[in-house]
Order: sequence, then C-alpha cells, then structure tokens
Amino acid sequence: MVNSELLVNTDASRFGIVVYGNTDTTVYLYSRSSDTNVLSLFWTLTSSNIELSQDLSTAFQLDSALKGVNVTKLDWTKKQLVPSGFVPVGVDSNTSVVISAVSADGSSFIVDGWMTNDLHIAFGEVVYHAFSGDNVFLFQSTPAGVRRYLLTDTTSTYLPYDVMTTQAAVYVVSNVNGSRIAFNGYQRGMSSSKAYVLDIAGPRYYIRGVCQDDTWCQVNLKCASTHYCYLPGSKSMPNNYFISVTRHEVEFDFASVNARDCFAAGSSPIGQVINSDNRIVANNTNVTIAIFDDKGNFSLIQVGLVSAADTSKIIIIDLKDNQSQVQMWLTSVCLNPAATSDVQVLSFSLPVDTTTTSADTTKSTTVRTSTYSSASTVGMGSAVIMVLVALLF
Repeated sequence: MVNSELLVNTDASRFGIVVYGNTDTTVYLYSRSSDTNVLSLFWTLTSSNIELSQDLSTAFQLDSALKGVNVTKLDWTKKQLVPSGFVPVGVDSNTSVVISAVSADGSSFIVDGWMTNDLHIAFGEVVYHAFSGDNVFLFQSTPAGVRRYLLTDTTSTYLPYDVMTTQAAVYVVSNVNGSRIAFNGYQRGMSSSKAYVLDIAGPRYYIRGVCQDDTWCQVNLKCASTHYCYLPGSKSMPNNYFISVTRHEVEFDFASVNARDCFAAGSSPIGQVINSDNRIVANNTNVTIAIFDDKGNFSLIQVGLVSAADTSKIIIIDLKDNQSQVQMWLTSVCLNPAATSDVQVLSFSLPVDTTTTSADTTKSTTVRTSTYSSASTVGMGSAVIMVLVALLF
C-alpha cells in the first residue's frame, strides 16, 4: 500500500501530492497561474526523508548521519530548493527516526519526540503530532490520550500543556485555530479503530489552563510567566504519598501529583527530573522527619526533595524505647517563594516497646493520607518547632 498526503496552501493557489515510497518520497507540486483557475503540474521533487510545510514554502530533510535536519526554501520561480540552514537534533544516529510533523508555515518541526527541546515521549509509545494551522498549538496523541502543547517558546526547557482527553489515540489532525481535532481511537491488537472528533473550548480557561495572556483566563485569574492560569495569592500543595512508618523505617510510595502544584499557584517547581517513563516530573516535595520522645525532645532527619520519579523511597530509622511519635513535614517548594506551600504535617503514634527487634514492625501503626494542622499535632514546644520549620524551608 502506498501512503500519500495532500498539502494545500492558504489561498489554494498551490497544492502538493506527497507520495511516500519504500526508500524515497516524491512530491508533485501543482500551481495555478494568475489568469486562470486551472491548476497544472508545475514541479516534481524526489528525495528521501523529506517533509514540506502546509504552505509549501519550506522543506525539511532529515540527515540521521549528521544528527540534524537540512532546511530549504522552495523557490517556485526557479523550481529549486534553496538551502536555508541546518538544525542539529537530539536523536541517536543509530535509531530509525522520521520527521513526524511540520508546522503550517514551516517555522517548526518534530523529529519523533524532539523539537529544539525534548517532548519526552515515554519509551515504546506510539506517538503522532499535529500543529494547529495557526501554529499556536501542537497536539500529541499517544495510547494514554491527547495532549495540547502551547507553542510559546520552542527553545524553553518545557512547553506548557494540558490534557485534551485520556482516550487512547493514534494519528491526530487539527483545524486552523486548534478548536477542533480528529483522531483514531487505539486498541492494541485490533485491526480497525473508531474515529473521534473533539471540540475544544476556547478561552477563558480555569486554573492551570494554558494561556498566552490574562484574557485567556477566567476573570479572577491571571496568566503566569509559565503560561498557566492561576489565582493570585494562592499556594501550592505537596504531592500525594502513601507513607508507612514502623519502628525501623519510613517508606514513601508516590500516589499522585497534587492538582494544586506550583504551576497552579503561578510559579514552577524548584526542580524537575525525568522518571522511568521518560516523562518530566516535579522534584519539589521537601521532606523532614521529626522524632519525639516522651519528654518532648525531638530530633530531625532532613530527607530533602522527593519527586514523582521516586515511586518508592525508604528511610531507615531506629526508634529508642522512649520514642513513640514520628511526624512527617512536607512542603511543596516553588521557584517563587510566594507559591511555596505551608508545611503539611502528618503524625504517627507508635507503641513504646522495650525491645527493637524486627518483630516490632508487626506492632506498628500505619496512617495513610491523613493531614493535620501544625497547631494541633505539635503540642508542647510548638513555638520552637515552627521556628525550625521557618528556617528549614
């Protein structure tokens, strides 16, 4: 089966039929003269790994050996390609990669999951991309759903995005302004799939909706420099963890990202890391462990930052006979201190035993997803402890 594609410029004065062969791609370029409505074959291009912009002004040719893309302009008068530049791309020359999408005006392109910065496609994912006709949005379809990236600055370390649907998707196309997309549903092992059309509501968006300026957000919200809508004066919240405490260890198991993250508070996380699925995740939940004895004395263990990439983290502790209370102090730390969360305190009371053998773990008390205010849990000595919190964070 031969795959082909039709490209038409804005005023329909030119169109191209792209035929993808096993080794080469042939582009049949048609043009309409100024004094007639008849379009005739004007020019034929044959090359390998070549893709054209929708307006038929720019061609991109992947050179895997040189790890880059040759950019050329189409000179319709002389019927030739004029070199315009070479863009290095972050791909492995030993890996088979393709140009998966080109913007309508030829200002941007995607090589698999890379466009100046890495879009961080999960390993092994089947991914497709499509630009909106006005080049404001980039849509990414995967078995996990469809994301919409806002193309504010393609050289930044990340692109703001929101999730359009969690319906598994392959292929995706967009209309001119990105208000409507079409995609095929995806089911592993199925030879056929269902097509979907999704209408996307336009501005004004709610908290954490992508934005170019304040007019994209609800009237009481603002557009942050990170290009997400947020409520001025709001604070973030730490990520959600399942926490288990015994006499010998504390275990953190990542549960979910808190919807009230740093972006939702008008900032960005103080750190980001790549998780095992090759996704960017926040590394900004600061953890401190406080251990109390029966006289109100306490010691601190500064764990530091934990992230969604830390699916499970174990801290070894060894409680003394007179130590029966453990507190976890969690803080979401943002680049803008005003968005940094208040300290979230989780309190765990353990039975006081006379021995500290491994059998004691069966007597431990596990408290999950319980939140306490610092005033109600700290008790005596709270003034001293809260001063320490202020110094630590």
